[in-house]
Amino acid sequence: GHAGEPGSVQCVYALKALEGLDVRYDAPRQVLELTAPLAWLNLRTTEIGRLATADETVVRPGYAAVLNYDTNVSRSSDGGHTQAMLAEGRITTPYGYLDHTQLWSQARSGTGVATDHDVRLDTSWRTVWPDQALALTLGDLVTSQIGSVGGSRLGGIRLEHTYTLQPWRSTAPLLSYLGQTTLPGTVDLYLNGVKQYSQQVPAGNYQLTLPPGINGSGVAQVVTTDVLGRTVVVDMPLYGGTGLLARGLTEWSVESGYLRKDYGLRSDSYDSNPVWSANWRRGLTDAWTLQLHGEGMRDYWQGGASTAVVLGRLGQLNATHVQSRLAGHAGRTDSMQFTTQRQGLSFSAGWSRSEDAFATLANALTPESFAPEGLRTRTASVSMGWSGGRWGNWSLAFLRSHKDGDVADRIATLNWNRNLGRRVSLFVGGNRNFASTREQWGVFAGISVSLDHNYSVSVNGSRNSDGSSTVQTELRKSTEGVGSVGWSVGGQRSQAADGAVHYNGVGSAQASTPYGDGWANLYADSNGQNWNATWRGGLVWAQGGLFSSRSVTDIFAVVSTNGVSGVPVYVQNNLAGKTDDRGLLLVPGLLSLQKNALAIDTLNLPADMHIAHNRLEAVPSEKSGMAVTFGLEKVRAATVVLRNAAGTAPLPAGSTVSDAAGQPVAVVGYDGLLYLEGLAEGPNRYTVTVTQGAATSCHVTLEYHEKPGESGLRNLGEMRCEP
Repeated sequence: GHAGEPGSVQCVYALKALEGLDVRYDAPRQVLELTAPLAWLNLRTTEIGRLATADETVVRPGYAAVLNYDTNVSRSSDGGHTQAMLAEGRITTPYGYLDHTQLWSQARSGTGVATDHDVRLDTSWRTVWPDQALALTLGDLVTSQIGSVGGSRLGGIRLEHTYTLQPWRSTAPLLSYLGQTTLPGTVDLYLNGVKQYSQQVPAGNYQLTLPPGINGSGVAQVVTTDVLGRTVVVDMPLYGGTGLLARGLTEWSVESGYLRKDYGLRSDSYDSNPVWSANWRRGLTDAWTLQLHGEGMRDYWQGGASTAVVLGRLGQLNATHVQSRLAGHAGRTDSMQFTTQRQGLSFSAGWSRSEDAFATLANALTPESFAPEGLRTRTASVSMGWSGGRWGNWSLAFLRSHKDGDVADRIATLNWNRNLGRRVSLFVGGNRNFASTREQWGVFAGISVSLDHNYSVSVNGSRNSDGSSTVQTELRKSTEGVGSVGWSVGGQRSQAADGAVHYNGVGSAQASTPYGDGWANLYADSNGQNWNATWRGGLVWAQGGLFSSRSVTDIFAVVSTNGVSGVPVYVQNNLAGKTDDRGLLLVPGLLSLQKNALAIDTLNLPADMHIAHNRLEAVPSEKSGMAVTFGLEKVRAATVVLRNAAGTAPLPAGSTVSDAAGQPVAVVGYDGLLYLEGLAEGPNRYTVTVTQGAATSCHVTLEYHEKPGESGLRNLGEMRCEP
């Protein structure tokens, strides 16, 4: 009630007692402004720029067989010759694929010494589950490694969880900014001065996620503008690292089997002692990724850790520590690398130390010959690069390497290159070893000029501290994709340290065809000449047909146009070829576990062709094949002009045409023109309902007969509609 009235209660509350409430009283205007914090309101947080995490639908592979081959033949003037072929056979199924590689080679020296090889390289079965990021490999494989340590061949089994099976998923840490606005407005994001995106937001909190792919140092700028035009600008210096996993993501693998011996020399040589190996990698935070690794067999074990850390805006630090023990000898290796990038400048510094007592699985094959002497090798390096625009690109590096008991190498290198316009490229460089007992230096320089029609010419030379030097020239015509030919001719003058001068010439040719790629090279000098030739291609059996193709290293698709030949097929908007007489085209070189856009050109198809779709997107599984069908179908269609029973006037537009079953199938157009499709061979009877004036009906029978070789829309002329 009002103050003073019977029964009323007067309440006074001190607004300033409310913590966080901003109270302003404008006495002349008699205005009280109360500004409450956003936290008092139950508003949801608006997300800006967050990537979708929905999985792609991977096409289940079918049954197919692939044979890739790489052949080489060489001959020399002294009578020596070699011929070799590397073949890969692959069988794909809906449950995985079997892969096998084999090497055949035969060599004869000029003195008649023969060397023949027929050896199996690798055989394995692999099944992948992209949705779960899991893969199972049985057979020959390479173990996991930590840093640059490890990676041994064995025959056995591996189970792994890896995000390489989900390339659509961003596993790198995504930086974000949390802001708020008291009124609705607009949020703009700029990265290094370039606007990335803009979005309207309601009042309340918002979380802005920066896009992936930020490497090196940069500045993000968030500009918030509310409906009253008030602007708030926030600058966020940031550093994007490489090789990191986002917080909470984990990759792992476990392997077990038997070490491979004499790889490339014998087909089935394995050690008799079992081996195990395990690897674990996790993003502990968005700036810190940790990796652990372990492996072992009989009297050998190895274990270590590796870490990658982003140090704020400074850069990224990678460090690795690994220890081993073999036959009673304990050893270790350590390394550390710091890298940073700032605009056009890059800097890297590294250090490593390794003991000769450090062992790997390769040493464990012959522990009896492992006899370390307690020596250590230490290296330190520093490098710097600068992209200077008009001043070209510079790089400077220094490496110091020292092994106990030997003189330390101290090698410095300097390189510079610059493009002059779009045609001319220059490069100059040099190196020097400052070691006291083997001081050496070398310099080199060159120029390359691009000409019209894919021609180019280059000249380069080098000179060393011992007086040796070389000068090379080359004229080249590059290939222009499938169906083109390229070639090159060149020569070289070399001078040895003793002053002897030597000349040689070289010529080569290259052909790229839909059925494979070929190379031929010829070398000649004062001592004779030799040549070699290579042909690389593949054979694919899929969808009941055999195709000759270029090498199918990963994914292929058999495109079908339902028997229609000569239809152009495009992959990612690039012409892949035309369908053959069967209406099929093999398309190699697709990307596994990623979207592949395939399309057909329908502009030159006849008018009576029905096209279900002219563009498809598919995500194929790893090293598999898929069938892509574009539903082209020839339609039995015709046009006819309908007139009344007397033939004096066309039937009015809008009249309904029904088939023999009474189903409406078409409508008469202007001037009595009627288009019908789905015609049957022989007589086709229709009823026409004329709705103009009093409703009446009439009947017409169309005779349709297929003529061999005929295409296009049939015109049946004029016909009368009889009562």
